[in-house]
Amino acid sequence: SRTAHVIDQICQYIEEHLNEDVSLVHLAERHYFNPSYLSRLFKQERGITLSEYIEKCRIHRAEQLLKDGDLKVRDIASLVGYDAAHSFTRFFKKVTGLTPQKYRENYVR
Repeated sequence: SRTAHVIDQICQYIEEHLNEDVSLVHLAERHYFNPSYLSRLFKQERGITLSEYIEKCRIHRAEQLLKDGDLKVRDIASLVGYDAAHSFTRFFKKVTGLTPQKYRENYVR
């Protein structure tokens, strides 16, 4: 359906632009939707809210970056859309139960 296609496009955009503005308002403007309508549509199509989806994408990407390389936590924070490393660390720990550094250490072991 057209709805599924549009939501797929939005999801792809989010995944490719995590370090940019992926707010509901920005996404709605980009795809010519009313923000509250897009919010409802997204939830209906994906079963989770747009912000939950963005959070999952950020965590997934951060986990990949922590596993893959030697990037500093502050650089990873920036790549997944956080201006401040401490905000990213707090978010990451809330979701995974580990700080980014601990996560990396556990993965390396």
